[in-house]
Amino acid sequence: MTGRLEYPVVIAPLATEDGGGFSALVPDLPGCMSDGDTPEEAVANVQDAIA
Repeated sequence: MTGRLEYPVVIAPLATEDGGGFSALVPDLPGCMSDGDTPEEAVANVQDAIA
């Protein structure tokens, strides 16, 4: 066992009025979310938030 947990991540575009980019939300971890300029950056940022 590696001790690694995996969580689903929901990615959504942010409105241009809010600065654009993408949000990444982890439904299984309330309050765990992040954003980024690209979907990939948003996922990388939310992975940092989980760690």
